[in-house]
Amino acid sequence: MLHDFDEKDDVIFLLSTDWFSSWIVSLGQWSGGQASIEKTKNVARRAASDILSGTADYYLVDLSPTRKAATFDRFMKEL
Repeated sequence: MLHDFDEKDDVIFLLSTDWFSSWIVSLGQWSGGQASIEKTKNVARRAASDILSGTADYYLVDLSPTRKAATFDRFMKEL
C-alpha cells in the first residue's frame, strides 16, 4: 500500500519545541539568530494549538489534507 506522507504538522511540532531550537542554533544551522528562532517557535506553538483544536486526545485531531494545508499556510503567513 502506498501512503501519501504529508509532514507539515511534523515540521510545526518540531519547530515548536525548546530542544529543537537550542539544538539547531548550537549546530550553526539557523542563520536568523536567537530572536528569530524564538519568534518561529512561538508561531509554531500557536499553529500546534490550532492543529490540536482544543482536543485533549491527539487521536481526535483532524488529519485531512485540507486542514493540514490551511494550518501550514497560516503558519507560513504569520512567520
